[in-house]
Amino acid sequence: MDRDESRGVRRLQALFALLAAATFLVGGSPSPDRSFRLRSESFSNGARVPRRFICRALGGRNRSPELHWSAPPRGTKSFALILHDPDAPAPGGWWHWGVYNIPPTTRSIGSGGRVPGSQAIGSSLQRRYNGPCPPPGKIHHYHFTLYALDSARLGGSAPLTARELARLAARHAIAEARLTGLWSVPRAPR
Repeated sequence: MDRDESRGVRRLQALFALLAAATFLVGGSPSPDRSFRLRSESFSNGARVPRRFICRALGGRNRSPELHWSAPPRGTKSFALILHDPDAPAPGGWWHWGVYNIPPTTRSIGSGGRVPGSQAIGSSLQRRYNGPCPPPGKIHHYHFTLYALDSARLGGSAPLTARELARLAARHAIAEARLTGLWSVPRAPR
């Protein structure tokens, strides 16, 4: 490769890097970090959520599941956790839980236990875990998304809504990890 071709390749590489950075700054996803993973001992990714974590109306205990993670990326100053059901029959889905300003040294949240950080206001207008509670019909996907953030603190003195938290977390995310659980209620026979 001659000098002009080499210069052209470097310019294209710089252009692609600039485009990738611009995409991230206007709301693109952070680059995936394969070592940053969110897990639970209670259920695996893509599996049915155990009944104890489901709302009381469907016979559950409405307890938050145990969650743990490892290998947050360098530069993580805090974490945010969101539980969202995009399949809910509500505009934008249903926001079941949001926790933010989780200290960067935290690596787990116990089942039904104390949550480090601030609780967001979910779609139920409550500041606590609100378990899966879908209407009869199709399978719903419950996305537990953990964000590693470049900011030590999100929000001001008033609590954030989970929807606001999702927007801020996406803006400040260095990396994200997701665990998806499933739940459905069969339709009653006609």
